[in-house]
Amino acid sequence: DGVVRFWDDRQSLPVARVDAHRTMTNRGAVSEIAQCVLGKRVVTAGADGRVAVHDLRFARSVTGEGGSDVMEPVSKRKSAFSLGDFAYSLCVAPNADVAFIGDGSGNVHVLDVNGFNSGGAPSVAFGLGAHRGAARAVVAGKDGRLFSAGDDGFVASYAF
Repeated sequence: DGVVRFWDDRQSLPVARVDAHRTMTNRGAVSEIAQCVLGKRVVTAGADGRVAVHDLRFARSVTGEGGSDVMEPVSKRKSAFSLGDFAYSLCVAPNADVAFIGDGSGNVHVLDVNGFNSGGAPSVAFGLGAHRGAARAVVAGKDGRLFSAGDDGFVASYAF
């Protein structure tokens, strides 16, 4: 339904929720979720062609569905997170708050989660034209290498 719910495994209901990937018809899908270890933020990608960054410290005290708090994304400039196509894959760098998102057009987008290059607001730093079909899988290693596999049958490798 495009809603991201955050759970505390000690409770039976979600502790927070955000309408991160709803479409105009209120239908959507959250296709990928990854947690950044350093900055303690969560990155989600969806069928709406957007990526969002979430931080529980930004939860508002407005009670939402099931008694959970409603959250806003870290940055309300959602258009800055537009990918332009369905997000098929997502991973985060193990030693940096950088996310990599593969889309249906074959691009791999590099997301600066902490906004080092944009005054503290998360932003898409750049995109890589990695494949001639959807970028179905992305994996970042501790050695600073990024691998993506696409519908074109190729695996691309990058250093980050």
